Amino acid sequence: MKLNIKTKAEKTDTYTLRLAVSLIAELKALRTRADKLGVDFSASLHDLMADVAKELSKYLDEKEASVHKSYTKGTPQTSTNGSATD
Repeated sequence: MKLNIKTKAEKTDTYTLRLAVSLIAELKALRTRADKLGVDFSASLHDLMADVAKELSKYLDEKEASVHKSYTKGTPQTSTNGSATD
């Protein structure tokens, strides 16, 4: 007998997200289609959300770094004419 042993998955929790009604309808339709084809919709969506989180984090890191360069200790840097540079 061959056993298919799987490692314990990471603990999960519920995250509530407000979405447009049209997007909810589309997601429900996609779940139905995925179920008919034996595709794990939740796992697929989870992986895509993890990718979005990574990309958004990188974007925000870049934005924060550029803001940090524009400000010194919370005070806007000023140009030679005395106006703030943003």
